Amino acid sequence: DGDRIYAGCCRDVDSGPTSLLAVDAADGKVWWQADRRNAGRSIPMSFAPATPVDDMVVVSSNDDEVFALDADTGRQLWSVAARVFGTPTVAGGVVAVAGTGRAIGIDLATGDTKWEFTTDPALELSDPVALGGDFVFTSSADFLATDEPAVAPSVFALDAATGERAWEHRTDAVELTAPVQSGDLVVTGVQK
Repeated sequence: DGDRIYAGCCRDVDSGPTSLLAVDAADGKVWWQADRRNAGRSIPMSFAPATPVDDMVVVSSNDDEVFALDADTGRQLWSVAARVFGTPTVAGGVVAVAGTGRAIGIDLATGDTKWEFTTDPALELSDPVALGGDFVFTSSADFLATDEPAVAPSVFALDAATGERAWEHRTDAVELTAPVQSGDLVVTGVQK
């Protein structure tokens, strides 16, 4: 958020909690540390990059959880169980997080799930980008394919408020990179 750097650190499954830290960008002082426990999965817990927005920090973990913390104290504001893992993106008061074959939209203020978008379960959706607060754009790649994809990689435009598909562009690519925003364009790299 300019004043702080948010960093997650991982530990082995049996060696205690995994922590998210808020560190002062100027002097390295730790503002707060939020410890999270693995919910019984047999892999070490890790966090996607945190998204600071307003007075909170939104994070997803590979432990099937998206949560918001108070940016000043690290206190949990809300938590949602969700089979997604990626960097959260905020548009129009909705947090979008993508995963394998799905993306979800969560109300930023309350933590209530607003929508879930599903597509072919063989498609892994990349981290979304927001364009003008109206849409969340997500590209997908068939992560099971060894050469030719069984399902064509696509770029999706989703309505940020409802999760409804606004449009989809199927490609003849083998794989697409995560989208980036440039002005009013969304650009993705193509591997053929």
